[in-house]
Amino acid sequence: MIDLSGQQGTCNTNKGNSKVDNSLVFVSHAADDRKYAATVADFIECTMQGVSTFVASDPASISSGGDWFQAILANLSKADALVVIYSRNGRNRMWVGFELGHFWRRRDGEKIHCIFDPQVDVPSPLNVRQAKDFTDVASMAMFFSGLADDLGRNYVVDDIGISHIVDAAPEYEEFATWKSLLQIGQWSERELSGRHGNKTVWTSDEDQRYQIENTYEVESKNFSEPCIKGFPDPHRSSSWVELKVSGATIEQVLFVSLDGGRYFVPMPEQRVTENEDGSIERNFFYDRSSLRYQLGNVIGRFYIKDSLVQFAIWKGIEIF
Repeated sequence: MIDLSGQQGTCNTNKGNSKVDNSLVFVSHAADDRKYAATVADFIECTMQGVSTFVASDPASISSGGDWFQAILANLSKADALVVIYSRNGRNRMWVGFELGHFWRRRDGEKIHCIFDPQVDVPSPLNVRQAKDFTDVASMAMFFSGLADDLGRNYVVDDIGISHIVDAAPEYEEFATWKSLLQIGQWSERELSGRHGNKTVWTSDEDQRYQIENTYEVESKNFSEPCIKGFPDPHRSSSWVELKVSGATIEQVLFVSLDGGRYFVPMPEQRVTENEDGSIERNFFYDRSSLRYQLGNVIGRFYIKDSLVQFAIWKGIEIF
């Protein structure tokens, strides 16, 4: 579970508090996803005032000696919204389907929000609920905003907190190896050419199944973000860097080429905040714990700067 202290908003600790007029969110998940379900639930309670959650796998959700099945039915019946975590663990699980069906019948298909693993095909009727990819920060920001709207709560997108939620997703546990290799491993770089164009491939010296690939078929971008403007050479472009295991792509990270190619850095993430006067402010940041940041340290180019840290400081990009 991630540490939510210091995140936007105040943790409400609303579970079981009858003095607070709460909305209740039922979080449906497979037993193997209990830690992630608790993380999502905690974030909902920390960022949405007056919202509590029910997570059946959380011992605090059901009183000692209580009837587990009746507790689930009771909370499904009084829940104001349902969140379905549809992962590789959760697909085809009877209880996830049961909880969805029970809530769907009571709410006539409304107030249902699904987050899913992009490697899994979301079945009907969940696929018509505008399910959100739980491995993507922007997609998860829309999920939390949509849930807040459905509950009639104000919510300001917190991309830093959401990036931690993304990293905590069930299938992201496999990235522990990636993070270790990027942090302390050695990588061999080589240039390859073929019928689909040229590309650079970095291979882990510790485990050659792990490769980083960047194809030179870049997409030109007219970026407006101030943190990637203001270079002597105005030419800018972008390309997707792919993280591969045994030839299969498991993650893509957008990189930008700046100043005519002298700099090659991961596109920073954004945090959007609402000021007291109602204006919206965008700040750019790198999260030190993210694959994006660690990947930038391995394959980035920084020209007259020594590191991604120095580049970020120079361009006013925050690092957390």
